Amino acid sequence: MTTERSWQHLNKPLPETFPARHYSRNTLNRLLAAKEIARIRPGIYAYTTPETVKPHSTFEQRRIHQLLLISAAQWQLKPHEVVSHGSAAALWGLLVPEPEEEVHITVAEGAQIRRQGERRHLLYLPESHVTTRHAIRVTTLERTIVDCMRTAKPMEALAIADHALARGVSREQCLSINAALRSPKRRKRTTCLLNRATSLAESIPESYMRYVAWLAGMTDLVPQYQVRLEGRTFRLDIGAPQLKIALEYDGRIKYADSPDALYHEKLREDILRRAGWLVVRVVAKDLHNIHGLVARMRAAMRARGIVEYADIDPVLRE
Repeated sequence: MTTERSWQHLNKPLPETFPARHYSRNTLNRLLAAKEIARIRPGIYAYTTPETVKPHSTFEQRRIHQLLLISAAQWQLKPHEVVSHGSAAALWGLLVPEPEEEVHITVAEGAQIRRQGERRHLLYLPESHVTTRHAIRVTTLERTIVDCMRTAKPMEALAIADHALARGVSREQCLSINAALRSPKRRKRTTCLLNRATSLAESIPESYMRYVAWLAGMTDLVPQYQVRLEGRTFRLDIGAPQLKIALEYDGRIKYADSPDALYHEKLREDILRRAGWLVVRVVAKDLHNIHGLVARMRAAMRARGIVEYADIDPVLRE
């Protein structure tokens, strides 16, 4: 699960790859022996860069390596094969929960060709859902979002939808594509999440927190809620104004840029508490312990006299 990520800097250029036929066998062997090139997949190579050598510890490194695998796969794609799902998301610069080692390929019909390093899908794919990006046939932006949402966990699917709306993608077009797909798998869940998604979430953790708050039974949630106190305006990651509960995500980046950031955050929280707000602070490890975070949120709700919690729509648990 990737957590400390804003929506920014997800667009990356496609790394250069080339087929073995670009060099003679002797030259290819010499370059390989000198470690000037690396084999990416059978018959496809790339010049040696940090992205061609594992391990990749950061999200950005894993994303670039994912694009490298897609670049290598393009040399062997057939005309009817379309890059899709998380691989298409990488080409579009969209959020994906975690860059994958396999390249997703969708075909509408015909015999399935098995190639190393690919995950293949046999799905309804009209030509209107296909376009070209980086000279590669790829699912359209909206179809990519729907495909990724249908295959992701619900919390991650919400983050994908939030990111899409923040990018200016049409909610209506995504809903239309989701309704048109022949497979009913997770159709209702995807529709529900698209309708609940917001362009106001500024990071993956904010989307995740909102989903966990739904699990906890919170219904009065406003992303980027603004409150004016003691002559100052504060913006909360997520506010529940009727309960006066603030959900705040504390990532390392938040305090890394300024040595005074922690001090000012403490002053800000003191002002909120004096005004009667309860602040629930969330860090990355909390998002790996959903039950524990739900318990903390419900404890805050009990402090407000709430002892019965709204049930989340069962479809959102699929």
